[in-house]
Amino acid sequence: MKITIGAPYIMCTGGGYSLCSDIEGINNSFTLWYEVDEEYKQYLCTERADAFLIGLLPYAMAHSSTSDPLVVVCEAPVSEQLFYQLNVHYIPTLVRCIDWYHNIIIKCNLNHTKLDSLNAVGTGVSGGVDSWYTLLKSKQENSPRYQITHGAYFEFDPEGIFDDELQNEMRKMAKNICVEYGITFINIKSNICKDVYHVAHEAIITCMLLSYIIVLQKMFSIFYISSTYPYRNFKILDYSSEHYELLNVHCLSNENLSFYTPGSEVTRYEKTEYIADYDLPKRYLMVCRDPKVENGILKNCSRCSKCTRTMIQLDLAGKLDYFYDVFNVKAYRDDTDYYLGYLIFKGNKDDFVADTLDKFKQLRKPFPFSARIAGFKKWVKNGFKRGNPLQYNYRP
Repeated sequence: MKITIGAPYIMCTGGGYSLCSDIEGINNSFTLWYEVDEEYKQYLCTERADAFLIGLLPYAMAHSSTSDPLVVVCEAPVSEQLFYQLNVHYIPTLVRCIDWYHNIIIKCNLNHTKLDSLNAVGTGVSGGVDSWYTLLKSKQENSPRYQITHGAYFEFDPEGIFDDELQNEMRKMAKNICVEYGITFINIKSNICKDVYHVAHEAIITCMLLSYIIVLQKMFSIFYISSTYPYRNFKILDYSSEHYELLNVHCLSNENLSFYTPGSEVTRYEKTEYIADYDLPKRYLMVCRDPKVENGILKNCSRCSKCTRTMIQLDLAGKLDYFYDVFNVKAYRDDTDYYLGYLIFKGNKDDFVADTLDKFKQLRKPFPFSARIAGFKKWVKNGFKRGNPLQYNYRP
C-alpha cells in the first residue's frame, strides 16, 4: 500500500500553466495538476511537495489500515513545519476521532528554509455569505500587513468541466467582485475533485482547497479561509472537515504561508446581518446549491436549502427587500411557509437553523403554526429523516 507523489513540474496547458505531479498508487497512476494564468507561473512552487501531500491526505488516510499503514513517498522535499504538524498533531488526532481514517507513513526529505515570496494576502471569493464577511470585515482591520490583496476563485468541477455557461458566469462574478472591491483576481483550476474525490464533500473540502493555495506559497504569505462554523461549534466530525477549521489552519500552515479563519468569532446569522449593510453583496451575493443562468444573468434559485436559510436571515434582519437583484423576493413573500418550514424540517440540532431559531426568540417574533405544518410535511416526505444520507455516508 503505497502512494508516490512525483516531484512537481510546470507544464504549459491550453488555458495557462499547471503545477503537476505524477501520482502512482491512485487509479494506478495519473497526473494531478493545478492551473493558473501565465502571469502567475513564476509563483508555482516546484520546490516542495506540500500541495500534493495536503490535497491527497484524506484519500491516503481513508485508504490506509491499522495493520498495514499506507506509505506516502514524496520525491520532492516537504516543509519541515508542515511535516511536524501532520505527524505529531493532525494525523494522530483525526485517526483517533474518525474511525475510517488510519495512520499513514510519510517518507520524504525535509526543508525548513523560507522561500522568496510576493507576500500577498489572499482569500477565496465565492460570493457566499462567509466569503463576503471576510472581504468586508477586512476593510475594518488596522493591520496593513493583513489587508487582502488578492481574491482567488477555485474551480473543481467533479466532471472536469470548466468552460460551460454556468462556470464562465461564476468565474466572471468572482472577477467582478475583485475588481469592484479593489483587489487582484486569480483563478485556480484542478483535476483533484474529478480524479480523486469525485464529490466536493465537506469531509475532504478543506484539505482539497488548501492544496490550491499551497501551490502558490511563493505568492501568498497569508491566506484567509472563510469559516463555515463559529469556534464554539468546534467538533471533529467524520462528515465535516469544516467543523474543525481551527485544527486545519494551524496544522496545514508552513514556514511560508499562514492560514487564518475569519468569521469564526460570529454566527452565520451575524455574518448575514453584517454584510446586508453593504452595497456589493446586494448585487453579487451567491449562496445557491443550484445556480442558474437566465438570459445571461447568474441567479440564485431561491428555493434550495442555502437560499432558504439566507433569505430567512435577511428577512429577520429587515433587509431581504434590498436583495431583489439576487433573490426571488416575491416568491418568498408569496409562500413564506415553504421557507420557514425548512427550519422545522431541519430542527435545532442543525447549527445554522439553531442560530436562526434563536434569533426568532430574541426578537420575540411569533413562528407561524402554518410554517410548522409545512415543516412537518417536509419531514414526512423525506422519510422522517432530516439530512441527506450522502452527507454522512461519503468516503473518499
